[in-house]
Amino acid sequence: MKVGYQMDLLQSFKISLAEILDVEIEEISVNFVLDESNWDSLAVISTAMLIETVYNKTVDGDELIGCNNVGELISQIEKSKV
Repeated sequence: MKVGYQMDLLQSFKISLAEILDVEIEEISVNFVLDESNWDSLAVISTAMLIETVYNKTVDGDELIGCNNVGELISQIEKSKV
């Protein structure tokens, strides 16, 4: 996969994740904290669907719930199955 394509996917993911979490895209970084104020069951389900749409990968909801920040979320995407 080409680097430019991967960056486009990441940007698309960040834009949609910001919408799901109801924050500005500039706030989304690997250190952005996922907590009870923004990481509820609807956000987890929406993010799982987003991952499937953008990356064509399936991530277990229980694994997503355990993520404490966006960096951990990205790690789950990287190790998930296609």
